Amino acid sequence: MECTVIIPVIEPNELLSEIIDKTLESHPNLKIIILYNQYSNKIIPNERVTMIKTDKKNMSAKRNIGANLADTKYLAFLDSDAYANKDWFSNAKILLENDPSLGIITGPELSFPNQTFVENTVGICNRSFLILGSHNFRKSISKSRYYSEASGCNILLKKEDYLAVGGMDSNLYLGEDQEFSHRFTKITKKKIYFSNKVIIFHKDRNFKGYIVQRYARGLTATNLKFKIINFFKDISVDNFIKQRFELFLPSFFIIFLFLFPLFILNKTLIFLFFTIISIYLSIITFETIRLIKKRIIYFLPVFIFLIIGSITPGFAPLFKMINLNLNIKKLYRNS
Repeated sequence: MECTVIIPVIEPNELLSEIIDKTLESHPNLKIIILYNQYSNKIIPNERVTMIKTDKKNMSAKRNIGANLADTKYLAFLDSDAYANKDWFSNAKILLENDPSLGIITGPELSFPNQTFVENTVGICNRSFLILGSHNFRKSISKSRYYSEASGCNILLKKEDYLAVGGMDSNLYLGEDQEFSHRFTKITKKKIYFSNKVIIFHKDRNFKGYIVQRYARGLTATNLKFKIINFFKDISVDNFIKQRFELFLPSFFIIFLFLFPLFILNKTLIFLFFTIISIYLSIITFETIRLIKKRIIYFLPVFIFLIIGSITPGFAPLFKMINLNLNIKKLYRNS
């Protein structure tokens, strides 16, 4: 075997069984380590699959355990609701072997072929810059490019490189893949490469999961002052994208909405207020039309989901400012 695919999970289920089967079918030299909390008989025994009980550890800790147990040259990380496309590993391996400057390979995260209407709506919205910002290209087969960070649901690299940087930070509950990516490139001096041939299929969430995920995304909007300082150290488009300033926009927009009572005191200000709201709704409308691609049945739900998804992240940092902290570990479980 050439590569160990590491999949952290809370409790194995029928979906995971499908994930295992399709991932193993993608390449004959893959084996899988499943790291789980609770035992389940949903997984059919397979000589290429190892099941490891880890109790309630988060995804980072589970990935580190799996990496240390792996006895292959290459490691790969998938989520428990994502499976590899054909030649996923082969295409990544070619890149890693032919270019020593590359350290991590990642690629498109496409929606499952068969999903519910709501899940498809979420999948459509995830292709929008209003939801994923400058990283929305990950949700479609876009051009290959160097990339600032890799999503934890689709990472391939050499085991020695992963261990050399100490693996993922097991103290982080959210944003562990982002932190790992930045630390990896800093220590190894190697690049992250997004290849449009290293494809996975990632199941989109239901409506509740969508809202919780968007709120959780808002929790990663931290250290604005530090990001501004970092940007001015290297004023460039690439560095601007790397700092993820778009994560802070929802909070500013919510503050703007709550200031409405002040705007009504002046005709000019109220005109400005409704002008900005009109521009926002126009952007939502044009983005909806672009995303649905003549599938009219999706217009209204995508329009509504885009509004919800673009604003929800802004509540997280504002709630933190007033010490109103939701139990994100209960709402957004990764352990």
